[in-house]
Amino acid sequence: MKILALAEFDPAGVLRGWARALTKQGHTLKRVVHTTFWREGADAEWVYTRDGQAGLAQAAAFAKEADIGLFMPGISAPWATDPGPIKREDVPDWFRYARKLVACFPGSINTWAHAEVYAEHFRQIGFELCAASARYAHRMHVPWLPPVVDVGAVQAQLRRDDEPLRVVHATTDDSLNHTAEVEALCARLGIQLNIIRDVQHDEVLARKAKAHVGYSHLTRGIPSVSTVEDGLVGLGALYGRNYAYDAVLLNTLGSTPYGITFGGDYSALDELEESLVHFRDSPRATRDLQAMSARWYREHWNVERIANIVGGYFGRISG
Repeated sequence: MKILALAEFDPAGVLRGWARALTKQGHTLKRVVHTTFWREGADAEWVYTRDGQAGLAQAAAFAKEADIGLFMPGISAPWATDPGPIKREDVPDWFRYARKLVACFPGSINTWAHAEVYAEHFRQIGFELCAASARYAHRMHVPWLPPVVDVGAVQAQLRRDDEPLRVVHATTDDSLNHTAEVEALCARLGIQLNIIRDVQHDEVLARKAKAHVGYSHLTRGIPSVSTVEDGLVGLGALYGRNYAYDAVLLNTLGSTPYGITFGGDYSALDELEESLVHFRDSPRATRDLQAMSARWYREHWNVERIANIVGGYFGRISG
């Protein structure tokens, strides 16, 4: 099976993760993006800002062989939040050479305000729909394709009785993740907090491995890529859970994440404080949380399992 993926850029490395995992199953997923923002993303087959028109010509040739053309709408499109008529998405004619067209919605905030309008738009122009975000899958009533998260051999150690609690927080958007509030909270509670910003992915994992608990977000409602990394590395994974999305996780993964979860709104900061105090004062409870989180993510969100889910969906779509 051959897949050509087109996006402004690769959001959170989702396409890269799928490509690497599907290759092991004998499939090919190639990426054509406008630009990249991180070192690993530069291994996309075609990057317009690097390869120019010659790269697009090569992508167009591959599109003629592709079983699936996979397009990610609205990633870098601030106009998508505007009210009124939908704006035309920039899908080049050559992309339509692919035998089957799929619009896959990532977790971009741009299309959230008019998600149903976008879903209907792409259906009308002949696209199948899926989502790389469980929130979009829930709202649009489409299949969810989870991201492949691979932490390699990086593993954290269980907290010792003589160690202070160490919390890590990797953030790409402080306002969405309530980073300032959590930083102030940890300072008040005397808890070590390592905030990770703007470093390469191998450094992110190395810093996570030195912690005991990972905090990712309060209000998104589902595990983010960072949450999954925390669990796979062996941290206690703390994230803001919205029970409305549980059905999507159950239908796709067969279970919901084990660990401490919160209410899903700003008042969850109080619940986070209560949990952090509990783990600060109890190394044993911290170890239990680490072990339970690691067990769930390694069973339900390992590379092979997610590759089977994603590959199975594309296989059904391609016929």
